[in-house]
Amino acid sequence: MISREKIQQHSSYSWIVFAVVGLGTFMATLDSSIVNVALPTIARELKTNLNFLQWVVTTYLLTISSALPIFGNLGDRMGRKKIYVYGFLIFILGSTLCGLAHNVPFLIVSRIIQGMGAAMMMANNMGLVTAAFPSNQRGRALGSTGAIVAAGSLTGPSVGGLLISHFSWPAIFFINLPIGILGFFLGSYVLKEETQARVEGDFDFLGAVFFAGGIVSFLLGLAQGNKLGWSSVQIMLLFLTSFFFLVFFIFNEKRSKAPIIDLDLYRDPFFAASNLAGLISFILLFFLNILMPFYLDHVLGYNPAQTGLMMTPLPLALAVLAPISGRLSDKIGPIILTCSGMSIMGLALILLTQLTTHSSPLEVISKLFLFGMGSALFNSPNNSAIMGSVPRNKLGVVGGMIATYRNVGMLMGIALSVAIFGRFLNLDLQAGLPYKLAFIHGLAQTLWLGAGISVLGVISSAVRSIKWK
Repeated sequence: MISREKIQQHSSYSWIVFAVVGLGTFMATLDSSIVNVALPTIARELKTNLNFLQWVVTTYLLTISSALPIFGNLGDRMGRKKIYVYGFLIFILGSTLCGLAHNVPFLIVSRIIQGMGAAMMMANNMGLVTAAFPSNQRGRALGSTGAIVAAGSLTGPSVGGLLISHFSWPAIFFINLPIGILGFFLGSYVLKEETQARVEGDFDFLGAVFFAGGIVSFLLGLAQGNKLGWSSVQIMLLFLTSFFFLVFFIFNEKRSKAPIIDLDLYRDPFFAASNLAGLISFILLFFLNILMPFYLDHVLGYNPAQTGLMMTPLPLALAVLAPISGRLSDKIGPIILTCSGMSIMGLALILLTQLTTHSSPLEVISKLFLFGMGSALFNSPNNSAIMGSVPRNKLGVVGGMIATYRNVGMLMGIALSVAIFGRFLNLDLQAGLPYKLAFIHGLAQTLWLGAGISVLGVISSAVRSIKWK
């Protein structure tokens, strides 16, 4: 066996770190998309309904979102390698319990454990990659990480379908065991123990509680708003609870000697604008992810397999182009690429407003691929810009925040697009318009809103070029 010292001194050690980190990133991303395809089977075998079973997906998302900055902070404090490799063990434990679940409550609790492990890995993967690469290769590495995320999302449904067809639904969780064990041993053996200065002071438990309470309440409100009604007592209470938790969190962080999130980072206009632009990009992505499958099914009449195939160009463009845009950002910086990428996303949304009840497959595929190109051009340089603008001892918490913005943007995009689309659809149906024409009109109006939001994303990207005093 090659000694640890030789591996760590190898000229390609940076890419060895990338491969190990990519394994965990792929596994966590795969598991967020692989479960959806199994929900009908799980509902049938565990004798429950899909409404209750949706919490299997929701709790995983909520756990990751609330825990990401916390585990990023712990990584900066205790060592990113330690938190990352132990994340594999927690993920393996959660996956095993999920596969052994005999009822839905047990499965939901197991998914929470699994989500904790995923958060430990996802919060520190960008920090590990950023620390391993010189600044002139950072964009290429983070772009390749984005390609892995896209690959995990792309292969999840197909892998899940094959496993369920040939085995049974627990197989989608048990498949994580060999991958997780391999990742744990490789990470323990290959990754270096960090020696740079770490965060000092006691861990801010109160800040962690306030942040988790605020983000969980906010995301629950977004997730349930369209179902319960945005003016319902439950939703208003969730948002009110979130507001007070986050206000307490901000006051606590300003007084804490070792805050969970250093709010002073947001005093830097470059850092703040980059994060806002990143949030907008995820909102726009999920405008399409939630509405396009319904268009393909309800309007064009495609079956589930055809719908999945038609949606493939979007993640495919991300997987192919993200490493290229990352490499370009190492040479020319992020401003041109992020502004161009956000502009292309906006243009693609405008072109998608022209879809009809008889649009051809080539028309749909080409427009989705164009949006994926814009997203790929934007995200890798933007992530590289964010990670390159903070001190090394804060890479973990900032990497966790990027992933948190991704989840918040996802739910904001879903909630906003469904609310706007549903409003126009209901008005048109009440006016007597045929369903397909009402659907097309509602879709177009929603995507026009998305195109307008993309303008804010372009502005957020462009203001970073200003030399702030």
